[in-house]
Amino acid sequence: MSIIVRGKYIEKVRPFINKNLIKVFVGQRRTGKSYLMKMTADYILKQNPDARILYIDKER
Repeated sequence: MSIIVRGKYIEKVRPFINKNLIKVFVGQRRTGKSYLMKMTADYILKQNPDARILYIDKER
């Protein structure tokens, strides 16, 4: 399955990337928080292919 990149969301998240803060995506159920996280991880990997990202899928 491919992810549709939502540019507006990435632009809102981008200022917080590479900051020493914990990032938390919050919202109602089934609104796309997990996909926002995957989109952010893909963005980071495109910017820095050597980035280390740990993603744990709690549904599986």
